[in-house]
Amino acid sequence: MMDSLRNLVYYACISRGPVIVAEYNDLGDAELQAIAVECLDRVPPFHSRFTHTTKNKRYSFLMDSEFVYYAIVDEALLKVKAFSFLEQVRDDFKRLLRAKGLLNSKDETLQGCGLGDDFAPTFRRLVAPLVGIPQTEKRRMEEEAATARQEEDETENEVCSLTASAPLYGKPQPDSKPRKDKKSLCSIPPLLLKTNKHEKKKVRDQVTQVREIIMENSGKALDNGQKLEVTVDGNTGGSAALSLQRTASMRTKGQQIAQRMWWRNVRVVLLLDFVVCTILFVVWLCICRGFKCVSD
Repeated sequence: MMDSLRNLVYYACISRGPVIVAEYNDLGDAELQAIAVECLDRVPPFHSRFTHTTKNKRYSFLMDSEFVYYAIVDEALLKVKAFSFLEQVRDDFKRLLRAKGLLNSKDETLQGCGLGDDFAPTFRRLVAPLVGIPQTEKRRMEEEAATARQEEDETENEVCSLTASAPLYGKPQPDSKPRKDKKSLCSIPPLLLKTNKHEKKKVRDQVTQVREIIMENSGKALDNGQKLEVTVDGNTGGSAALSLQRTASMRTKGQQIAQRMWWRNVRVVLLLDFVVCTILFVVWLCICRGFKCVSD
């Protein structure tokens, strides 16, 4: 974070008409100076102050009598602070003019008075505390944070989905109840505490490997009656154990239950046939009044 701190004032100057009397251009950027000259030629009339923001830079004007105080600052520097900076420049410059006896000078250019060299230390003193993180850097950091949150959510969803599906392969939990909170399904909270991108990628790779192992070996475990245990261990200590257990006795028991159900169904069908036949026989006896129909 400290490496991202920059001075947010790129350029500042004081002009009287078209002439720049004093300026701050610590980097010696000729492009900024050319922009300043063009902007000073287009100072909006009937304004005491004016600001315009574009391309992450703020262009601020402070008009006071015949002088124009102008600054190019980063958008991260608030408008209030930019005008406060220009007001301090104005006040200190007036003190310098008063000290040199030039406050009411009729010389429009004030050339040859050495104001630029005399006011340079004041510029540096006023600019020094105006540091911060540039707007472009802020946006880059916000985008990286948003990307990291998205990756963390995707990892969380994968881990939760995998953990929630694990009980389907094991023994049923009689006391388990459905929960609406997806985070409650996660039994591997340490995996969600990753902050490093490489570590998060390792977690996602491990989750993928676990899924592949389960899909490949679950059938073998079910057929052979073996116990399949998959453990994921990360370098940071996050671990998860997913146990899938099927025994041959369960398969045999299932076959026995199915056989008992089949015999019960057979017995029910036979009983229904017997009852229907008995009812038909009784009806026949009533109609024929015994076995008279047979004797006749």
